[in-house]
Amino acid sequence: MKRITLLGAVALLLAAASCEKKAAEVAASLTPAGASADLFSKGIAVNSGANSVTLKFNSAKEWSVDTEETKALVSWLSVNPASGKAGENTVTVSVQANDQLADRKAKISFLSDDVKLSVNVTQSAREAVAITSVTLDKTEISFYAGETETLKATVLPSNADEDRTVVWTSSDEKVATVKDGVVTAVAEGEATVTATAGSKSATCKVTVLHTVVNVESVSLDVTEAAIFVGETLTLKATVNPSNADEAANLTWTSSDETIATVKDGVVTALAMGKAEITVACSGKTAVCVVTIDKKGSHGEDLGDPVNTNPWN
Repeated sequence: MKRITLLGAVALLLAAASCEKKAAEVAASLTPAGASADLFSKGIAVNSGANSVTLKFNSAKEWSVDTEETKALVSWLSVNPASGKAGENTVTVSVQANDQLADRKAKISFLSDDVKLSVNVTQSAREAVAITSVTLDKTEISFYAGETETLKATVLPSNADEDRTVVWTSSDEKVATVKDGVVTAVAEGEATVTATAGSKSATCKVTVLHTVVNVESVSLDVTEAAIFVGETLTLKATVNPSNADEAANLTWTSSDETIATVKDGVVTALAMGKAEITVACSGKTAVCVVTIDKKGSHGEDLGDPVNTNPWN
């Protein structure tokens, strides 16, 4: 009985050894199956979104996936299952969405003994996000020379891939300048301030208002004068400051037009006596006292026009 048992065990060992020998004699091979042949030949190309592709291949022996050739497999690409047995096998290659502006590439290799079957995977870059608009918090501003106003620009979308740096320009820097959104009024007039980012821009109309310059004082070059009947005297008025808005609007008057008249600063003596010539500008005045004498037929002075009675 023991002998029979021993012989049976030997027979089993011999049979197992025979099967193992036959298995070892099977040559390793990996070949694409069906429509997958085209994918293995040309490679797998997918868009930037999350995707999955099915691959089929035949293997004569056990196989496994080699991820050693690309570190990218660890983060954005996976193969399931990662190993298998002999026969026709189906694996799913999955990729995550590509949030980068560059294509991603990887290489998947299926290994069986010293046989390798590889396929290249390329995933497209995501589409770049362009700037869609630039807006300003103010579209019109009015102020006086020397004053400043600050403009705020908003560039959308906030995740745009284009350079979102805002470039500021003024259409007339003699009227207004701009730097980093700060607009400075230079002189009376109009200008357009433009904020540009990428291919988009926004504008603001800038009006620098007129600054009123008031008259501070008026003076005459002569404050007292003596002339003879029939003569003229030209008075020169000076307005301070000279750039006052009303500097040119002078009003001339005589306190007694029977003695002297005045027009545009020219005093005409009419009769003996005294008259006050006044120039006025925006409420400010200056006075010249004019004394008028009378000449005789030979040019002699015929007396004091103010005191003509010798008995006084």
